Amino acid sequence: MECLDVVMLYLRDLMCADVIIYQDRSERVEFNGARSLGDFNSRLMTGEIMCTSLLAEWMVQVREDTVLKQVVTDRFYQLSRLFAYDEQQGWTHTFLRIEKEGKPCKKERLPAEVKFQIDRYLNLQHASFERQEKLFTSGQMTLNPDYCLKLGPTELIELSLALLTSQRLQCRNGNVSQIGAVRFMAQLFGMEFPVNYDSLLFQLRGREHATKFIDELRRNLIACIRKKR
Repeated sequence: MECLDVVMLYLRDLMCADVIIYQDRSERVEFNGARSLGDFNSRLMTGEIMCTSLLAEWMVQVREDTVLKQVVTDRFYQLSRLFAYDEQQGWTHTFLRIEKEGKPCKKERLPAEVKFQIDRYLNLQHASFERQEKLFTSGQMTLNPDYCLKLGPTELIELSLALLTSQRLQCRNGNVSQIGAVRFMAQLFGMEFPVNYDSLLFQLRGREHATKFIDELRRNLIACIRKKR
């Protein structure tokens, strides 16, 4: 298969979410033509590898070509709008289409095990897109080596939620979510998104001093402002 064909297949795997449920011995889920999670993940990884050289070339060119940078950035933004995070279901896709017994079917009407299989495909799909976006944007920001950010995972979540609920951090596509805000801030600060996000958020909600980090910032800022020169 030619390189361009692989890239085109990869883009289709990101832009479409076609699910067919077969009623055989068990309710087998086919996603974008892939018959298993391993099959779909293999296709995504192959597409990512084939796209790497293209992204590497763009990363070099956008440093001097602001028009190309804007075009590519806009395309990544358009792709990102296909995905939305639901606090209950996880990642969803704008063009999710489910067919069962030859007829359209709503996801909420499916058995829990089938919905779980679909969610795993959607998670693979979004994770692949996120890796590509991160690869492209990783070289776009030049940081001053004289400074480094010391921010813990829980502090990242607390700060992100404070900015989001204060409307200082806004979602351009309208699909506002707490996890989306934290992912954005992690990317902005060059941090890894906390792998134990759910447990950290649970601990944050249950601890006695919910705004420990924000309160510390406030105290230090007041002390700094009032400090005599």
